[in-house]
Amino acid sequence: MSNRVNNIPSAGDKKRKEVISVSANNESGPPKKRVRKRCSVDSCTNIVVKGGLCLRHGAQVNRCSVDECTNKRVKGGVCIKHGAKTKLCSVSNCTNNALKGGVCWRHGAKVEVKLCSFVDCTKYAQKGGVCMKHGAKVK
Repeated sequence: MSNRVNNIPSAGDKKRKEVISVSANNESGPPKKRVRKRCSVDSCTNIVVKGGLCLRHGAQVNRCSVDECTNKRVKGGVCIKHGAKTKLCSVSNCTNNALKGGVCWRHGAKVEVKLCSFVDCTKYAQKGGVCMKHGAKVK
């Protein structure tokens, strides 16, 4: 169970924060708190990415160094398309990307998939622990 409290800035505040209280699993200790900063543009509720701004309002994200490429850089200053090396599956003649334990999902990487938390629903959870049918909202 989580309680959300939005700190609305006064005229003098420059940083907007949202405090999310999440109760501890053992219920004996104090609740854990996680603070996320909000975009500094008025009436924007997006989370800050860099420099006090969200992506929509101009936060600069590291881009590939190749001219006219707008992909995010992955490793060595370039994107995957322009040569950033990613780990491949360790099974011979397999060209899939390794997910967990050095192997792809076909060769045994166990990737945990969450199901909808609604009673008797067997669909995959999309957002907020529920499937699209039970209220997951997509932007």
